[in-house]
Parts: sequence; structure tokens; C-alpha cells
Amino acid sequence: MDESKIMVVSMTDGRVGLTYEPARFHRVWPSRGAKIAVDKEMLREAIYEEGVATLFREGMLYIEDMAFKKELGLEPDDAEEPQNIIPLDEKLMRRMMTVMPTAEFKDRIKALSREQCMDLADYAVENELTNFEKCEVLRGLTGINILNAIQNKRLSEEPANDTVSNNL
Repeated sequence: MDESKIMVVSMTDGRVGLTYEPARFHRVWPSRGAKIAVDKEMLREAIYEEGVATLFREGMLYIEDMAFKKELGLEPDDAEEPQNIIPLDEKLMRRMMTVMPTAEFKDRIKALSREQCMDLADYAVENELTNFEKCEVLRGLTGINILNAIQNKRLSEEPANDTVSNNL
């Protein structure tokens, strides 16, 4: 890849758009995992815009290059591994909601942004992951009652029972 470009990855299930008018830059990441090469110099300028910075600080967009993240101030200068934004992939979300011990889960979730906690809650609902303690921790952070949402999802997926007799 061109040295003047950096790969930016979408970390959310929905569409994410980044607009920086001074450079006439507008790109849309259609789904989780979508990657777009972005000009480094433009990103160095755009990161000072609150909306652009928020996309990266909240974990909606992610830069894999640790040195460039440090340069932009998204990670501490002494960081070896991501500390401010932990990339949440499906494998990690499943592990967090299933086999990860609750104490480790509570510690790990402190490093996640609100947007990432919302993504984790959505993932738990979609995959019907019902660890009560973890669901309660997420409920406190997101306001989403995962267990109720799963129940509502199941009810909406059931075929309608027509109990009215056709003999009337």
C-alpha cells in the first residue's frame, strides 16, 4: 500500500460515514470489517474536528497501525498494545459473553467505549447469549435489558397462533 495512505476499518455493524469538508473528503464504511485507505495527511488534519475524533475515540472507526495512532494521539506514546480502543471482533465478543470469567469481563469492559458496549449488547441479543451477570453489567452501561430483548426477539420470530375458529 502507498506510504501516504492508512487503512481505516469499520468496527460497527451499521454504516459509518466520515466527512471532512476542507479536503472535500467523504467516505462511507458500509458494515463491520469494511476497510478504506485514507490519506494520512488528511487524517492528521481531520482528527482535530470533534466529529472525526469521536469516530475513532468511540471505536466506530479503527486504525490498525499503532505508530500512526500514537501520532494522532489516539493511544499513549508508550503503548505496545491498544489501550484506549480495543478492537472488538466477533471472536472476542463471543468469548467475552461466554467463557471469559466474570471478573475478567468486568475489568475488560472498562476499556470499551459506550459504542462498543452497545455493539456487545447487540451481539449478545442477536446470538442469544444469556450470562445473567454479564448481561446485568452491560445493562448498567447501555440501558439495554439483554434478557428481555432476547425474549422479545424470540416472541417476534414465533409464527402467529391463530386460535380463532373458522367455524364461526
